Amino acid sequence: MLDPSENGLFDIPDYDQIEDESFPPLPPPLSPGEGNLEGDPFANGEVPVAKRRTVKRPQPKLDSQRY
Repeated sequence: MLDPSENGLFDIPDYDQIEDESFPPLPPPLSPGEGNLEGDPFANGEVPVAKRRTVKRPQPKLDSQRY
């Protein structure tokens, strides 16, 4: 078998000396009803529904000879 140390499979850099980045904490979420959302299209509670596009296809004629 192959020795993993010969192939360099364990040549992983040591990340123990690297410091993690510190990020500022996230702001708390707004409560429902709070905030100034002037351009909110869903403010009145109605969600716009996408209209379906229909394609007019010719109806086949039925005759008595078809099964």
